[in-house]
Amino acid sequence: LGSGAAASLLGRSVNRARQLPAVVVTGLSMAIGATALAVVGVAVEGVPSISAKAWLIIAWLAVVNAAIAFTLWNLSLRRLSAIESAGINNTMLIQIAVLGWLFLGETPGISQLVGIALVSIGVFLTQLLGPQRHRAVADRL
Repeated sequence: LGSGAAASLLGRSVNRARQLPAVVVTGLSMAIGATALAVVGVAVEGVPSISAKAWLIIAWLAVVNAAIAFTLWNLSLRRLSAIESAGINNTMLIQIAVLGWLFLGETPGISQLVGIALVSIGVFLTQLLGPQRHRAVADRL
């Protein structure tokens, strides 16, 4: 069991229990992750020299981008099935590739485009056929 799968299972478990608000789950997980990254970063690279403008950018990315996005993700984990959330998670690779293409000019090659197509088809088929399969299993019970 990889750390990504373990984190997904733990996140789903905590969010589906609904004992903590999604904002608290987000804040705790981000604080733990940020602390671990900061400790390792300072240990490996030393203390960086960061300008006031850079601190504002970091704060914007942390609060607006990450906190809101992860809070929405934690809310979605309360409502989506494991297959649905895995489908969204798998499409992040596609989103990153498309955004890199649009904003950074990183044009994907043929093998990357084939990979994007395969992942897209797999997610589409899972979403398309998933509910029918679940209904068939429920009907047999």
